[in-house]
Amino acid sequence: MFLMIYTQHIGKLTGHAAPVYALEKGRLPHTIFSGGGDNIVAEWNLKTMEPEKFQVKLNFTVYSICHIPEENLLLIGNAVGGIHVIDLEKREEIRYFTVQKKAIFSLKYSSKTGHFYALSAGGVMTVWQLEEFKLLRTLPLCEGKLRDMAFNSDHSLIAIACGDSRIRVMDTSFYNELYTLEGHELSVNTVIFHPTKPLLISGGRDAHLRFYNTDQGFELVRSIPAHNFAIYSLQFSPNGKFMASASRDKTLKIWPTEDFDSPVRLDHKKEGHHHSVNALLWTEFEDTLVSTGDDKTLRLWKVDVK
Repeated sequence: MFLMIYTQHIGKLTGHAAPVYALEKGRLPHTIFSGGGDNIVAEWNLKTMEPEKFQVKLNFTVYSICHIPEENLLLIGNAVGGIHVIDLEKREEIRYFTVQKKAIFSLKYSSKTGHFYALSAGGVMTVWQLEEFKLLRTLPLCEGKLRDMAFNSDHSLIAIACGDSRIRVMDTSFYNELYTLEGHELSVNTVIFHPTKPLLISGGRDAHLRFYNTDQGFELVRSIPAHNFAIYSLQFSPNGKFMASASRDKTLKIWPTEDFDSPVRLDHKKEGHHHSVNALLWTEFEDTLVSTGDDKTLRLWKVDVK
């Protein structure tokens, strides 16, 4: 069925002094965190469209943020392999780890395993026990950069986007590599599991989206030339009706998840970004989509069906 997608630009947040690379849910449903090249992690209020008083100033570029609300912690990955652990109640740093001295491009936490995971530009994934901040595993996966990871619905599997053009799918019990997928012609930059269908979706430097059937041994079932340049981020809407993709080509696209056909393209002519779009976050606060990138701004969007 053909869907008419309605999009509306509803606001722009400014304050960062350099490109923004990371977005994460905030301490309240209507707040979000952002971080980037100005070495700052800021928190924003989507109701007031203003920054919150909370801010973390670091010494290096911020590439990744992971909020763990049940523990009131914020993990921040920097450009030199450091992971900062911020106690949000005390508003102070309580731990600092260094991983390989290479940028930490992705940080994720699983409440099912009690572990947090870090991906580095050196091709290494590290697994940490949150309770004691104990390093459990160091897993060299490739010679290229590791940029993104995603869990399936029950967190029994983790998919990792690798710089050697492959996707590695591992179990989260013993971290065995169950599948090695020939992902893209160039590096794989982002991965995400479909919320309701047996699909793993990836975006790569080759500007394609690729779809793998998780019920059929992660068989490649579709490939779409989606953008003009590298795809950096994928996000599903809370209701599962849409998926957003962000690209170096200065656009984001909104895809109907029923068939992934006829996407809506959002660019500077529609009040979008003027430079590379680096990260997306689809919040549950009024289903607001947030995009950010090299133009230092955060753009807010509404997406619905006409």
